[in-house]
Amino acid sequence: METMLIKKVDAVEKLVDTAEDSYVNHVYDKDIEMEYFNANLINKINPETAQYEGGEKFELVESEHFATRVNFTHSTIQVPINVYNKGPDVLNGIDFTSSMDAVFLNNYENDPTLTWQYFGSNTGFFRNYPGIEWGADGIDVYDTRHRIWYLQAAHSPKDVVVLLDVSGSMTGQRLAIARYTVKVIIDTLGDNDFFNVLTFHDETQYVEQCFNSTMVQANSENKVKMKTALDNIFAEKIADFSLVLTKAFKLLQFINETGQGSSCNQAIMLITDGAVSNCHHVFEKFNWPHKKVRMFTYVIGRDISAQEPLQWMACNNKGYFNHISTLADVKQNVMNYIHVLSRPMVIERRHHTTWTNVYMDTGSSEGLKLVSTVSKPVFDKNNQTHDKGILLGVVGVDVPIFEMFKTTPPYRTGVNGYTFAVTNNGYILYHPDLRPEYDDYEGNRREKPNYNSVDLSELEMGDKNESLRTAMIDKKTGSLTLHVTMHRDFTRVVMRDMHYYYTYLNNTPFSLGVALSGVYGLTNITVQKPPALDPDWSKLLEPLQDANIILAPCGLMDCTLYCQMKFDLAEIMTQMEAIIEYVKKVKVEGYQVPYSCNEDVITSVLFDAKITRLLDAHWAALPHKGFVNVAYVGTVNGLTRYYEFGDLGDSLQNLLESIEQYVKSEYFISATDLWEVTRDERAFAYYVPFHTDDLTFNDTFVTGSKVVTVTDKSSQDTAITSAVGIQIPYPIFDELFYNATILPYNKKGAEMPTCKHALNTNADILDCYVLDHNGYIIISQFFDEVGLFFGEINGKVMRDLLNNDIFVKKVVQDNQAMCRLEDASHDSGASNISILTSLFTVTGYVQWWMKQTVIVILNLCVYTWFQQDPVVSGQRWNKPAYEVCHTNNDLYMLGDNVRALTGYVDCPDSYPVGGCQPTYGISPIPNSNLLLLVIDSTCYCTNNPPLAMERQKIEDDNCESLNIQKHRSRPEYCYNYNEFEDAEDCNGQTGRKISAVYLIAVVATQILIARFVS
Repeated sequence: METMLIKKVDAVEKLVDTAEDSYVNHVYDKDIEMEYFNANLINKINPETAQYEGGEKFELVESEHFATRVNFTHSTIQVPINVYNKGPDVLNGIDFTSSMDAVFLNNYENDPTLTWQYFGSNTGFFRNYPGIEWGADGIDVYDTRHRIWYLQAAHSPKDVVVLLDVSGSMTGQRLAIARYTVKVIIDTLGDNDFFNVLTFHDETQYVEQCFNSTMVQANSENKVKMKTALDNIFAEKIADFSLVLTKAFKLLQFINETGQGSSCNQAIMLITDGAVSNCHHVFEKFNWPHKKVRMFTYVIGRDISAQEPLQWMACNNKGYFNHISTLADVKQNVMNYIHVLSRPMVIERRHHTTWTNVYMDTGSSEGLKLVSTVSKPVFDKNNQTHDKGILLGVVGVDVPIFEMFKTTPPYRTGVNGYTFAVTNNGYILYHPDLRPEYDDYEGNRREKPNYNSVDLSELEMGDKNESLRTAMIDKKTGSLTLHVTMHRDFTRVVMRDMHYYYTYLNNTPFSLGVALSGVYGLTNITVQKPPALDPDWSKLLEPLQDANIILAPCGLMDCTLYCQMKFDLAEIMTQMEAIIEYVKKVKVEGYQVPYSCNEDVITSVLFDAKITRLLDAHWAALPHKGFVNVAYVGTVNGLTRYYEFGDLGDSLQNLLESIEQYVKSEYFISATDLWEVTRDERAFAYYVPFHTDDLTFNDTFVTGSKVVTVTDKSSQDTAITSAVGIQIPYPIFDELFYNATILPYNKKGAEMPTCKHALNTNADILDCYVLDHNGYIIISQFFDEVGLFFGEINGKVMRDLLNNDIFVKKVVQDNQAMCRLEDASHDSGASNISILTSLFTVTGYVQWWMKQTVIVILNLCVYTWFQQDPVVSGQRWNKPAYEVCHTNNDLYMLGDNVRALTGYVDCPDSYPVGGCQPTYGISPIPNSNLLLLVIDSTCYCTNNPPLAMERQKIEDDNCESLNIQKHRSRPEYCYNYNEFEDAEDCNGQTGRKISAVYLIAVVATQILIARFVS
């Protein structure tokens, strides 16, 4: 993995060098005119020139790797609507970065696993490779300067105290703009930053009471909490600037003295509509002469009569003054602080490498959705501007999480083994239990608010004293063993010892962990390779070409571990084809191929194909009597061989998709779990699908599977080599069971009651069930009970089974749950909500924007929209329908005293009237994970509450959970001071002129965005 990540960093560095060298050689042309491939306009005809936008047609080809149509020769340029796409700064930037196209292509040719490469400019444009059609429908608000990969690379970590004036003059539109400004500032903060927000008039108050007198980490959960609290402020009284500035300085001083926070940049951000004093005495006392705390001031509103003291505060404390008249001004003005904080880094020419935490790239294909971005800043290296510290932009390369996962494929970790990675903050980068999305009440997939700040301790709960977490954050290498409770989607549970190995990934903020089963995960199997050019290679190749063989998909197995091909060849050749071609050409004929292969893995796959081929004849000779549909075997090297006992038709493809996941398939895991408990290779694990309304008697299948192991005679170490599975139609399995329950006549010659008799006569004599090891019903006289947890059908008997240690309950905590809000409402009615709250569809958004733009042009006034907080009548949506929560989940597994048992339960309220005690008998079914349960149904308990697999919300003390500051490691870089910094550029006033119509469109769009986001 480390090698793969280093290659991505190398690609970034080449792009940075190219961009910086090109800028040094570039001559700025204020009258520049040029054509370029605008991602939103490619292949569209310019009505003025009757030519393609960009000067020529932009050829696009389908790419499986990028899951969209791309151009590998050219990059494309995206410009957000708030940036003039023909402005001289933008065009000059596009011109000097055009040299990056050749480097983009060269990087991709040298590393076929690369995905998106790009450059974000400080002027707002975004150069993306390979070139694509952006597809924004009329309104393009994507601004790379607000993306976390840009922000992290642009400057060092920081502690920020935001001071929001809520005095009596800050009412109406001023408060709305100020509130939005604070939210935009919060959005620019990352996991390595710390912050707090205070409001002030003649008193000061923390906006979020949970965060009193401290600085909190700017993770997603804390930021959401703070932004929610901002909606509850109102304006009154008179502002006391000295009071709040003193409090802010003392808070930052306390954070420094106690070693909390970022221990790097510190800043105060003051949002107000004006001040009458510059509070000279406060800065003289707390910040001079070293000026370690930078001051950024934001004046809200059109009145500039009281801005001079605020300008003085910023310019005399190495900060920046900003004037915000409307919502359209907010984002651009907020971004000014980023480039001020970047100055020391640029002057020192320190290109630190930054990696983002995992985030959802919603514009990517499904496979590329979860990514981390590696980025580096790009500097102006001209000597004439050295003391200005000008940041030109940031270069980034996306690294899909599945690329990291593929470097440690399942064949290396084995069944129930896995890898994971954490950041310097202890947050999960990737983990098999990370669930970034959830289904809302309409069944739509949505991002969880805190998916990228899930802590390792919230997933690896066996690490009770956080020894594993601490060691990984501290960049240590080592191992430990933990006794853990493992679940599968909160449906099945098992206890086992897991061995954890961990190490630090050099030149990244990440640590890698590997978890292996303590029973079978520590032993590997190696296959001896045949000599080069030996005829055995040709013989080994023949079984691999059988029609009933499949290889694990690339989404699960890193295909480059079979054969590594460049992108153009990988687009047209499968891994199976590559292996066959490699063996034929290289190992048999002695020629070369234009790619390399891992011979150890290929040898193992060829060996698996040869050995499993023997099963074809074995399966064909079996007297299966028509009750088995298909049999299959999957090996730990990713090869699966299957055999059809008849024509399965379309259902075969569904089966293959479920079993091709080999060691991650349900049949493989179930068989392994059973063997781990019994050590009996004869034992089959059976299961049926969980109950759904779509489950039907004739279309349901029962799956049975067992593992195959190898034990070293000298060491007695055991390794799992494969798992064998069979699929049986449910009607046949059901019939086999009931036929097997027929008992002989009793001594008086009468037929004894049986499960089959009860089924055929519908007599209320016996209730018969077959349960699996987690208490799910495999067989019942009533098919609509199949796949349900037995406790939901008969709570009294299930409770008695628990009392007798046949089953045990395990409570598993879910720290990524989403709980439905009881007071969430979707009713119609009037309420005070933002203008865009009810506009949830893109179509509605665009239509609304167009209508309001017309109104703006007619009235020639946007500002009046915010003379008071907007109120609309319409669909009510006060809160999201779900919130992040923690839950306890009751799961069940076999106890330590599973045995044949006869018992009874009390039924004081029963039929027949008068009370009775229905008896039951339960017995393990040999060589399986199943139990036979028979219940006397002549006594019916009228009061038999179910024992459900409950999911209970844990009521947290919100403040306590949010205030916990866990152990973390600070980034190794910090650039917060340089003696040559020119801090005179502090006013923040620009004079760029654009058309009035364009300004109106920008203003209107920014208003929409602001209200939608807030």
